[in-house]
Amino acid sequence: MNSILASLVHIKIFKNLRLFFTFCICILLRSYLFAQYPQLQKQGTPAIGQIKGILTDAANGELVEYAAVALLRSRDSSVVQGILTDSSGNFHFQEVPFGRYFIKITCVGYQNYTKDSLVIRPSNEILDLGKLKLIPVAVQTEEVVIESEKANIEIGPEKRVFNVEKNWVSQGGTAQDILQQIPSVTIDNEGRASLRGNGNVTILINGKPTALTGSNRSAFLEQIPANLIEKVEVITNPSARYDADGTAGIINIVLKQNQKPGYFGSINFNAGTNHKYNTGFTFSYGTSKINLSASYSFRYNQMWFNGFSFRKNILRDTLFYFDQNNRGNTIRRTHGANLSLEYRLNPKNSIALNVSLNTNENPRSETIDNRYLNESRIQTGSSPRNSFEDETRLGWDAGINFQKTFRNNEHKLVALANYSGNRSINTFTANQINNRLYNRFDERLSQQNRNNDKFDLSILQIDYLQPLQNGARLEVGYKGIARIVDSDFRAENYDFSIQRWENDANLTNHFIFKEQVHAVYGIYASKIKKIDYQVGLRLEQAFTLSEQLVQQGKYHYNYFSFFPSLHLSYKMNNIHNWQWNYTRRINRPEVGALNPFINYTDPLNQRKGNPFLRPEYINSFELQHIYYSKKLTLTSTLYYRLTTSQIVRYRYLNAEGIAITTFENLNDGHSYGAEFIAINRWTKFWNTTTSFNLFGLELNDATLTGGMIRRGVSFVGKVISNFTIAKNLDFQLSYDITGPRVIPQGKFYEIHALDAAIRYTVLKGKGTVIININDIFDTRRFRIFTQSPSFEQEFIRKRETRILYIGFNYNFGNMKLQQSNKGRRQNRENSSETGGEIQF
Repeated sequence: MNSILASLVHIKIFKNLRLFFTFCICILLRSYLFAQYPQLQKQGTPAIGQIKGILTDAANGELVEYAAVALLRSRDSSVVQGILTDSSGNFHFQEVPFGRYFIKITCVGYQNYTKDSLVIRPSNEILDLGKLKLIPVAVQTEEVVIESEKANIEIGPEKRVFNVEKNWVSQGGTAQDILQQIPSVTIDNEGRASLRGNGNVTILINGKPTALTGSNRSAFLEQIPANLIEKVEVITNPSARYDADGTAGIINIVLKQNQKPGYFGSINFNAGTNHKYNTGFTFSYGTSKINLSASYSFRYNQMWFNGFSFRKNILRDTLFYFDQNNRGNTIRRTHGANLSLEYRLNPKNSIALNVSLNTNENPRSETIDNRYLNESRIQTGSSPRNSFEDETRLGWDAGINFQKTFRNNEHKLVALANYSGNRSINTFTANQINNRLYNRFDERLSQQNRNNDKFDLSILQIDYLQPLQNGARLEVGYKGIARIVDSDFRAENYDFSIQRWENDANLTNHFIFKEQVHAVYGIYASKIKKIDYQVGLRLEQAFTLSEQLVQQGKYHYNYFSFFPSLHLSYKMNNIHNWQWNYTRRINRPEVGALNPFINYTDPLNQRKGNPFLRPEYINSFELQHIYYSKKLTLTSTLYYRLTTSQIVRYRYLNAEGIAITTFENLNDGHSYGAEFIAINRWTKFWNTTTSFNLFGLELNDATLTGGMIRRGVSFVGKVISNFTIAKNLDFQLSYDITGPRVIPQGKFYEIHALDAAIRYTVLKGKGTVIININDIFDTRRFRIFTQSPSFEQEFIRKRETRILYIGFNYNFGNMKLQQSNKGRRQNRENSSETGGEIQF
C-alpha cells in the first residue's frame, strides 16, 4: 500500500474468516480513499463551504479518534478531500466548493459509515452534521490478535514524543541511558541532562515535578529502570499552559501505565558485566469502571570510575603545579514500587489515585593521589586521600486527580493535588596525609561528615478548557507549588592528641530553603483560514526564603514574572507544514547553587553556593518546517534564545592555591542553532532516525571574563539504525557525538560512542531476549579545560560505560483489540504504514 495513511497490522491468529475478510476490506477501502487525496481542482466555483462533525461510539458514547473521513462528489464519486478525526473525534472540511457531496467513514473496529445528500450552496455554506454514531464491529477477542508497534517519533505543534520501547540499546540501563538516545539531549559526566546544549532543562515524571528527585536530579534518573519508561516527551518551547521553569524546555518522562480492559502483566530480568542486575514486573487490570496498575523494580549496579586533573597555578608571581589522580567504585541498590487506581464515577466524571515509593542505597569509595610540583615540575609534596561515602534515600509520591467532562466532551475541568517527599542521609569519612618532602613535615587528617536532607513538594492545580464557536478554544488555570528543602550538615575532625572526634564549627552548617510559586494562565486558540494560532499569558508570583541557621543569616527574595507565548501553524498541504513560536521562560537557581556553605569534600577543589543569585530569563524563538513523503519525514528547526542574568559556574583560585567553584549571574547570553531530525524508511527491513543540532553560544560579562565576549559553535548528532533480519530477529545500531563547546572559562571537548543491540522474539511473541552492548569502543569520557589569570586546568573524567547486558522479558494477559476505544485509537495510531511517524 502506497498511501500515507495506509494501515500496517500483523494478523497472527484468526479462526473466524468472515471477520478477517471484513477487516481487510476496511483497510483496503481506507487506503484507496487516502491514496486519492488530490488538491481540489478549481472549476470556477468558490471554495468557501465547510462541513464538520463529531464521531462517537454508538455503544458507549466515547469519542472515536483518528478515523478516516473522505469527502466525495455525488456526481462521479471522486474524492475531494480526506482527513483523520482529531483526538476529540472532530473532522472539519474547509474550502469546499458549491455542490453535492457525500462522506465515507472507515475505522478499524467499526462498521463503515456513509452519509449522503450534503449540499453546499450560497444560502448554506456551513454544514454542521453534529454527532455521528459509529457501530462497533462484534469482535471475539480470543480469535483475533492485532499486533502493532508505535512509531519512533511523533511530532506535534508543541512537543515531540519519542516512543522508547523499541530503543533496545538502552535496555538494562536507566533513564539516563534512555535520554542519551533522545535527539538533541546529552548527559554530562555528573548525569545531568542538557537540551540543545543548554543544561537549564526541567525534567518531569508523568507530567509533573516530584520531590523524588530531591536536590540530586541525576541520582533519581539513575534509579528509574529503562524498561519502565514508555515514552519521552520533549517540549523545546512550551506555551503558557506549562510551568515556566527551564530555559531550554521540558523533558517529560512518561512511565508505563496500561488502561486497556482485561489484565496484562510483564516480567523482566537483565544482567550486565561487572555485577549489574535488575528485575521487575508490571501488572494492570481494567474494566468499564476501573483501571488498576502496579509495578515493582529492583536494581543492583556496581560501577568503577577514575579521573585525572592537572593544574598550573600562578599566585603572587609564583608558579607551581598540582597533579591529581582519582579512582573508585560505587554501588547502587534501588527498589521502586508504584500503584495507581482510576475509577470512573460515571461517563463524565472520573477520579484517579497514584502512590509511588522509592528507596536507594549508594555506597562509594574513592582514592585520590595528590602531588605538588614546583616550577621545574619536580615533586615537592603529596597528600594521598582515601574516602568512603554512604548515602541512603527514601522517597514517596502521592496524588489524586479528578476530571469532569461536560456535555461537550471537549469541555473539561481537571483538578490535581499532589504531595511528594524525599529523605536522605549521607555519611562521609576521609583520611588524608599531607607530606612535604623537603620540610620533613607530615600532617595526618581524618574527617567525617553527616548530611541529612529533607525535600517536600506540594502541588495544587486546576485546569479548565472551554470550546468556543468555529473551532476556537479557551484554557485557563491555576497552579500553586510549595517547596521546602532542609539540609543539615555536621562535620567532625579527629583529634589524634586526645583520640576522639571533635565538631568542626567552621564546617557544620544547617541550610533551609522555602519557596512558593503561584501561577495563573490563560490561552486562546483559533484559526484564520489555514493558519492555526494560539496565544497565551502566564503570571507568576514567587516567594523565597534562604536561611542559614548556623550563621543566622536570612535571604528573602520575592519577585513577580510574566510569561507570554505565541504559537502559529500553517499547513500548506499534506507534504509541508510550517510552525513558528515565541515564549518567555525562567530558570530559578537550584538549592545547591544558593547554599553558601563551602563543601570541603576535596580540600583542594572546594564548592560553594551564592545566596544572592537571581533567576535568569530567556526569550526563545523557533521556526520549524515539517516535510513529509512516503520514504522520509524531515523536521527542520531554526531557533534563537536571548538569556538575561545568565547563571554560570565560576571557578577561581584563592590565596592558598585552592580552587573554588561557585555560581554567578552573567550580564546576558545568546544561543542560536539549527536542528534537523530525519526519519528514513529506506526499505521494509531498514529504517533510520538521524538528528543533528548545530548551535552557537555567546557569553558576555564585564566581571568574570574581563569584558570579553566568548563565542563558539558546537553540535550534537545521533543516528539510530534499525534492521529487521528475520521475522523474529531485529538488530539496532546507535551512534551519538557531542562536539566541543565553549564555557565561560574554557571549553568541553568532544564526546562520542557507539552502541549496539539485538532482539529475538520467542514463545510465540510473548517473550523477548535482548543482548546489547553500550559504548563498544569505550570512548565515552568527559574532558574539560578551564583557565583564569591565576590558573589553567585540564580535567578528565571516565566512568564505566562499556557494558554488556543480556535481558529477558515475558508478557502475559488477555487484553486484545476489543472493547476499549482508547485501545482502538492506539492500534490506529500505530498501524499506519507511514503516517504514524508524524502528527500535525
